[in-house]
Amino acid sequence: MWDVHCHIFPRRYIKELSSLHEIGISPPDSLGRNILYDKETKQTLTYFIEGTPHVDVNKHLEDMREFGIEKQFLSVSPPHLDKIKEPRRALQLSQAINDGLSEIVDVDREHLSALATLPTTDLSLAMDELRRIIKLGLPGVALPSNTAKRFYDEGYDDLFKEISSKGLLLFIHPTEPVVWDRLGEDYNLALLYGWPFDTTLSVARLVFSGTIARYPGLKVVVSHGGGMIPFFAGRVKLLGKDMRGKGKVIAVEDPLADFKRLYYDTAFFNVPSLKLLLEFVGEDHVVMGTDYPFGQRAGRACYEETLQMINRALTCEQREKVCKLNMTKLLHR
Repeated sequence: MWDVHCHIFPRRYIKELSSLHEIGISPPDSLGRNILYDKETKQTLTYFIEGTPHVDVNKHLEDMREFGIEKQFLSVSPPHLDKIKEPRRALQLSQAINDGLSEIVDVDREHLSALATLPTTDLSLAMDELRRIIKLGLPGVALPSNTAKRFYDEGYDDLFKEISSKGLLLFIHPTEPVVWDRLGEDYNLALLYGWPFDTTLSVARLVFSGTIARYPGLKVVVSHGGGMIPFFAGRVKLLGKDMRGKGKVIAVEDPLADFKRLYYDTAFFNVPSLKLLLEFVGEDHVVMGTDYPFGQRAGRACYEETLQMINRALTCEQREKVCKLNMTKLLHR
């Protein structure tokens, strides 16, 4: 089984974080969590726990052996680099992240791979780092759902063209949603609903603007099953051209066809959701993803729940595709 959606905090990254003006790291709380927070707004961004798979690749490998995971594709968790106000500093941080990921992968290249982080607030610097990560042997990029509350349907064509031409994987993962200020931290709404909704908006704008159609070579994997994309496919079909107001119109004739060209991971832990996703996009465009090592028991619950879901919802043939074959075909397409 291959897991496309896993996270780790490279030591190089943690070291750089401690010197930033924009992001703070708290001492361990009662649960052992080092909280990353926005120094200006004091909002919680994410956390890591020492001695767990959050920071220890050997813990990853132990859990992989226990749960039968052959390969993980590692990426860093948000916050994204758009928090860093100075573009050159953001580039330095992205280099620290990507060098750190490469070092982690070197521990066991048979079973580990990683997806790079780019300083997307400056397109020129992002392009430079994209070319550099190819030399590191990283097979793709983890792109946040927005950059500084901006989506990617304008101004990023050169980046998508380069990613497509180099045959790199593009993994779209949520970050602080554009509606973050309205959601706040009450009830964990941002994480539970805001993040997958932000992914929905981000991918929809790429499809509706024609970006996905312009670059048919893009190998896109959308996290968390695409958020609301499968559930609201009927609204897109029925109401997509029912424009009201003076905004941009959908630039493609059949947006659902473009949504179905993408790949979607299984990080949602719910059998009916998986069945809906399969019905929407087909068994050839779903790949295993778990969000390990977040959640209960340092990510072990992610594997337990995902494997239970997959075993309950999928046939043997479907499991083979979702758990490995689809990713291998996508990488070598």
